[in-house]
Amino acid sequence: TLSKEQIKIIDNYLIKHGVKFMDVRLELMDHLASEFEEDSEYVLLEDFLSNKQSLIKGFEKKRQKSMHWSYQNRLWKRLFMFISKPKYIFLMLSVFGVLYYSFNFLSNKANIFVVLLFLVVPQILQFVAYYKPSKMYKRVQSFQFILSIMAIPSIFLYMLNVAKGWLLPENATLFFLYCFIAAIFNLAGIVEVYQIKKELLKQYKHLIRA
Repeated sequence: TLSKEQIKIIDNYLIKHGVKFMDVRLELMDHLASEFEEDSEYVLLEDFLSNKQSLIKGFEKKRQKSMHWSYQNRLWKRLFMFISKPKYIFLMLSVFGVLYYSFNFLSNKANIFVVLLFLVVPQILQFVAYYKPSKMYKRVQSFQFILSIMAIPSIFLYMLNVAKGWLLPENATLFFLYCFIAAIFNLAGIVEVYQIKKELLKQYKHLIRA
């Protein structure tokens, strides 16, 4: 097992070579420490590290790609919960009820306002989640990709200007379905954003105490 001094040497080496995110350094330290302990070719830790520069440079890029796609997978899993878990089914039915009431008893302008609540508020909440606490997104790479979860839900907002042309009576059902699906995507996305934030905040508190 490596000593605290040796772990500190690895950490300083990673910082020196531009690995600024705390979670990336932690994973790399574990990986490099294990490899050094198992590799009898090197006596000095410094000599071992000097031959790992390409691994260090490639590690962060691979982790970025992996993180992005893992978050996208989590969004789709959260969406599946809306048809498989009772509390999410209830939420989905509530959204359906609100939109149904709006489309049948309110004016077109009121409909747009209600739809914007479902589409805009989650987009605002994602930025609130991202920037608080303020230092976290600067120190934790995993947090850098939390906004990517809302990439697909945000498309519905950008397309709303086109979709609102379906407000004509003959297209009302089509517009209703569009708004309902958009609302579910946005709700699923923001639920997942805050779930991941909760997990990462716990990790972050552990990292800053280490």
